[in-house]
Amino acid sequence: MKYFPETMTVEQSNGYISKIIDHQQSYGYSKFAVELKDSGEFIGIIGLVKITFDSDIQGEAEIGWRLLKKYWHKGYATEGAEAILIGYF
Repeated sequence: MKYFPETMTVEQSNGYISKIIDHQQSYGYSKFAVELKDSGEFIGIIGLVKITFDSDIQGEAEIGWRLLKKYWHKGYATEGAEAILIGYF
């Protein structure tokens, strides 16, 4: 979370998960936990979110990801983004 102000507390993390669940129920898409196929290790999140902030693209969906740094540049973001797009479009 290098570019975030601070690491989330357990309570903030639980609140974030609740927001993701609410988003899924409201829009039919959201962010998903990502784990390694061979070990089941959690490595981050990938998914679609509705843009709610004031901008020219407000109301559209964007794809995003947050992966642990040691898993950058290994194709996981690309693989996950493609799976999300195939699954929804």
